[in-house]
Formats: sequence, structure tokens, C-alpha cells
Amino acid sequence: MDIVNNDLKMPPITNHDGLADTGGYPRKRARTRRRLLDAAIAAIAEQGPTGLTIGDIAARAGFASGTFYNHFTTMSHLVDAVIDELAGGVEIARDALDRVEHDPAARVAIGTRQMLHLTRASPSSARAFISLLVTGTAFRTRVRAAVRAAVEDGIQVGRFRGRSTDLTTDAVLGTVMQWMRSTLENHADPAQPEFEHQHLRMILAVVGLPEVDVDPVIEHVTAMRPSQPASVSKRSTRNASLLRVSNSHASPISNRTSQRLSDRPRRLLEP
Repeated sequence: MDIVNNDLKMPPITNHDGLADTGGYPRKRARTRRRLLDAAIAAIAEQGPTGLTIGDIAARAGFASGTFYNHFTTMSHLVDAVIDELAGGVEIARDALDRVEHDPAARVAIGTRQMLHLTRASPSSARAFISLLVTGTAFRTRVRAAVRAAVEDGIQVGRFRGRSTDLTTDAVLGTVMQWMRSTLENHADPAQPEFEHQHLRMILAVVGLPEVDVDPVIEHVTAMRPSQPASVSKRSTRNASLLRVSNSHASPISNRTSQRLSDRPRRLLEP
């Protein structure tokens, strides 16, 4: 005789992370992919993007090599994902700023501040960023396009004076990259407010912002709270933006300049 007790329910089968297979598997996949990305970032930070092996990345992440292929088809596929994450941060920051203001000077200053924040929060990601910027043509093209867009906008609306677009773009990239290196080598402490203000003043001088406009831009930018990139916290969830911008702070740009910029068509960044 069969006895059926409808009040008794078997607990769901769980994986080794304690997540139910039905609802937890996507989250487990996301965590596994995050660990592989973090392992790749660490490897690129140490040795650059060349010479990486699937076995080494899988071992760094704590997996067998077969797990790698559940998330990436080739090593190039993984490196492309790292490039998307690190370069995408610069591009996303620009898009977020475009939605709340149109000041090229603020975009340059916030981008500078964000890179210094990344260097403090995730030295491994910062080292990987520098390595890819030096050795990776595709990565350098994407990052340079984001910086160049802000510089070009500033020159065209008269915000930055007496500057060449390409020379200024290279000067901004080279200066910020060297500051990141100095921080990584413990030659400077960007966490100090005076350090941050000095470097923002310097980078705004590089792009040719008039001295009278520098302090309002710095005040506006430093009132914004940078968020942490995906490679720093909550590994399983990609931040929508590298910057959280508060609408409570007025932009220092004039209404006339803002209108001239907002009337211009949006340009897609180079791939």
C-alpha cells in the first residue's frame, strides 16, 4: 500500500555553492565568468596580453580548463571581453555625462578622476589598463576615441583655446597614464584631496581651459561620487556606469555653450 504525504517536500537539489539548480545556475555562471575575467585581468597586469594560455587562466580562477570553454571560445574571446570591460568604462562614463551636461572640461576632469580612482581601488585593473593601452591597438583606439571626442568638442565650441585636437588627446592620455604609474609605484597618493585638485588643475591646463573657469569645474566634478568598476566589487554584477552623477549640482558651463553642444548630433565612438 502506497502512503502519500503531501505535507512532505524534498529540499531542492543544490550545487556546491548552495544555490538551487533552477534559480541559482545563472548566478553561478555569472560568478564563474567573473572569476575568469578577473584571472585574465591579473595575468595581463603581470605579463601583458601576449603569451596567455587557457590552462593558466583557468588555474588562476580555480577551475579546470574545460570550464573555460563554457564561457569563452578562445583566448582572444576572453581578451576581447577584458577590453570591453576596461575600455567600456571610459565610453560609458562619457554617455552618462552627456545625459546630464555637455561640458567637455567636466568630461576630461571626471575621466581623469575616475582613472585615478580605479588605480587606488583596483591596482590589478589599472596595470591591465596601462598594459593594454601600450600594447593593444584595438584597446588604444577605443580609449583614445573617447578622450578625443571630449577634446574635440571643447575645441569646437571654444571651451579649450589654442589647442590641436590630436596633440591634446595624446597629452591627456600620456599624462594620466603616467600619474597612474606613479600611484602604482607608490610615488604619489591620489587619495589626498590636495593631490586630486592639483592634478585636475594640471589636466585642465593641458586641454587649454581658461584659468577663470578651472575652479568651478573642479568644484562641480569633486562633488560627484565615483562608483567602483565591475572588477572591484560585486563581481557578478556589472555596474551600469563607472560614475554616479548627481543632478543636484549645477553644471559650470554657460547656457550658450551648453546649447551649442546640445544642438550638435551625437557621434558614435569608434569601434
